[in-house]
Amino acid sequence: DACAAEWVSPVGAAATAAESAGNVPGAPKDWTGVAVSVEWRRGAAADEGLVATADVLRIDDRELACSFTVRGAGADDVLATGKVLFASAPAARASRAGEAAAPGGNDAPETNAAAGPAGRRAPAARSRIAELLPDTIAHGLRSAYWRARERRGLAASPPFRLLDAPRELRPGEEGPVRIEVVNASGHEDDFAIDAVLPPGYGLGLAWTRGHTIRVPPRSRGLVEAIVTAHRPDEVNLGRPWRLRLVCARSGVFLDEIVLEVAVPDPRPGVLYYVLTEDCETFDGGPTTGDYSDDRRPLGNRNGFMDPDDYRIQMIEKPEALNAIADRYGARWTHFWTATQRFAARWAAERSATGAWDSLIEALDASVRRGSIRHEYAPHIHFDFEPESELPPQPRLIYDAPTDGLLPNEYFDRTTNPDHRYHGWDGARKGIAYVRKEGGFREPDSKAGSLRKSALHLARLSSGRIPSLVTRTGACDFGTGSDIAVSFRALEANGFLADADAGLYDHVGEHPRGRQIYYCRAGDLEREIEDLGEAGLVQLRAPEIQLDGASAETLDRWFDRRAAESEGPGVRAIVAMTHAMFVRGEPDPGRSLSGGDFESIDSHLAYVRTRYPRVRFATASEAVLEFIDYYAPAPLAALGAFVAESENPPGLLYSVRILGRGIPISASHPARVSVAAPSALRTEEIDYLEVRDRGRPIARTAPEADRLTRAEFPAERREGYELFVALRGLSSGPAAPEGHPESRSSFSFPGEPPAPDLFRFESPRLVRSARATPETPSPGDAETWELSNDLLALLANPIAGSAEPHGRRAHPSSGVLLGAANFAARRAAGAAWRPGAADLRHLRPVHPTAPWIRVSGRIGAVGPRECLWEGSIREPGAEISRVRIRLVP
Repeated sequence: DACAAEWVSPVGAAATAAESAGNVPGAPKDWTGVAVSVEWRRGAAADEGLVATADVLRIDDRELACSFTVRGAGADDVLATGKVLFASAPAARASRAGEAAAPGGNDAPETNAAAGPAGRRAPAARSRIAELLPDTIAHGLRSAYWRARERRGLAASPPFRLLDAPRELRPGEEGPVRIEVVNASGHEDDFAIDAVLPPGYGLGLAWTRGHTIRVPPRSRGLVEAIVTAHRPDEVNLGRPWRLRLVCARSGVFLDEIVLEVAVPDPRPGVLYYVLTEDCETFDGGPTTGDYSDDRRPLGNRNGFMDPDDYRIQMIEKPEALNAIADRYGARWTHFWTATQRFAARWAAERSATGAWDSLIEALDASVRRGSIRHEYAPHIHFDFEPESELPPQPRLIYDAPTDGLLPNEYFDRTTNPDHRYHGWDGARKGIAYVRKEGGFREPDSKAGSLRKSALHLARLSSGRIPSLVTRTGACDFGTGSDIAVSFRALEANGFLADADAGLYDHVGEHPRGRQIYYCRAGDLEREIEDLGEAGLVQLRAPEIQLDGASAETLDRWFDRRAAESEGPGVRAIVAMTHAMFVRGEPDPGRSLSGGDFESIDSHLAYVRTRYPRVRFATASEAVLEFIDYYAPAPLAALGAFVAESENPPGLLYSVRILGRGIPISASHPARVSVAAPSALRTEEIDYLEVRDRGRPIARTAPEADRLTRAEFPAERREGYELFVALRGLSSGPAAPEGHPESRSSFSFPGEPPAPDLFRFESPRLVRSARATPETPSPGDAETWELSNDLLALLANPIAGSAEPHGRRAHPSSGVLLGAANFAARRAAGAAWRPGAADLRHLRPVHPTAPWIRVSGRIGAVGPRECLWEGSIREPGAEISRVRIRLVP
């Protein structure tokens, strides 16, 4: 629809004929389209052949002008007539350069016709002096005046000043920096200008005219450099990059200038929708909590967590949510309570029914199945951990009549109303609990408890790819100084983010409206103030839960969050629920359809249809993309599982270098390290080896109390792999006695979901101002944004074709003319069709531009014609202007 093929195809055929007509001896071979004027009589049919005839009107070494006629099957069946203008590519570039240099238009600065270089008066003033005085006297007076002015200026000038510097650059653009150094003393001096680059690699600077200079007495010197914009200032928390220029004379500091350079990102931002749920069990009985009337029916209400509670709430409901998400390409992140799986093994050793053994197999199988598309991340409710020696003891209670289990001292309406042992750190519950940092072999420590859960889930997950995000039980991450201990425990386990903010403090007040951000070292709720503070990424809980909310409520919440999340960079909308609280119909606790399931289904359909640009992602996927955009320094992360080796035995993973835009090269390598996969115990690893395109460049032995990291110099962003040499996948050292994972094995990766080959995003109405929605009126204005997917397809040969698909359609011009036709017809309405058009290219469309925007306005409307004028832009530049006459 948006390419208007029936109207554009005849113009493409005409352009092909005209270009061929201009292929004469001595003429340029590099014609590029500049303008087209066309009158249509009808559109082309889908299955008809076209005959295009072009007559050369003018041709030289700069331009080719042709008239054309396009016919259908018969000689009298004329579809279109018009003219097309080409320019040779060098002439077109020179023309554009001249246009860019010439002042004019609304963006041109005001100029003073009497002002000359360095602010002096221009020839008009000099001519008045010449009229009053003989030339020799006038020349002497002028020279004496400027010498005196220079001396006064030297005495009053600062030691250096900026003559020229860019205030705004696009990523990848360069700008000149010219610095004047002033020596007001009576002797020669050495001056040096040093540049202090901002953290985050936003700007680079190279001296083109030495930054050290010797300046004669009472004179000025010039230092020049080129500043390059590497990364958008969105990385710098939305603030311009600050470049410090420090001046010293003979090694003594004199002064400094701070240059601020804005680097807007011309690319549209990426918005991820991250669905999260806490996967655990709920009983609903009065001895397990003080619950509202609508939640009590969701459990068995027998006072214990039995196999039936587990099966419904940790297997059947999460899998029903997965199935709903799969229909829309959505992805769940299940914050999965592995400590309940460990408790299930404890109960199986005491039960005579065999139900727990069957349940354990079903739990593991559910994670294996689900992890092919979805994520299973650690969620530690530590009161279920049977190995813990922390109070209360005994750790768990087994109840034979119900075949159920329950943590000891789980709930008491008077003495323990908020499940004080149910968290992780303990601070949120008012106790000192799992506060110790510890090591991997200490189950009662933060590092050890997290390691056990992460190891269990990673060994079950498809592709052996670990999760990079965790949410602690009850969001009990810690407060005050013990937050730093939690940070170190996550780092030791290879985690890059957590999802604990927002549940307790300032719910709904997201920092700068964002739910994904770098949090402060001692406060999860607040975003960092400076890029140098960046550490842990935070995924913040939303102000509403998916369960219990109607589809309309969820849709309106998403509308608001999407509006607040507009802008460049990587943004995320984070949703939250508990599978155990998702209600079905007719039985809210056991039914797997209707109720909340239907609302979530309807909501995801709304998001998929209303927001085609929103991307569904797991928490780890969104965090990796966020870090890739915002990382203050290069970072290496484990990528996809590639292969398994038998000789030597080992596993091969790709390695991803994060930090988009950070300059990395052989002359300026980045020192990074990549962690071993958390699915392997230390004693199973022989060594880690980093390979550069198959060539080993670094090797390291395993460490004991943290994930082993292999350090290496990265000279580029791709081509690196991590080989993990094994001491024996199945016959390696057994886990410690009694360890519930001693019998676990690996699962192999499934096929990753691939994007649709021929999927195109629908045009999006950006803004509209209309007098009436039904009929066009003068002054009606609309802006449409169109994906560049069609141009990308037409410009690439596929399926063995020797030429691009769109060769005869001239896609770089045809797509623009089609977009303008689309916007004009939408503005005028279905009763109008294209009658004629004039299109002028200002510059070529960039083939990798993510979108084009067509802004148009109705000029006049009569009974026989409707006039529309528009402008077409890509990120950062206007590329075409169009006039279209529509007829009934």
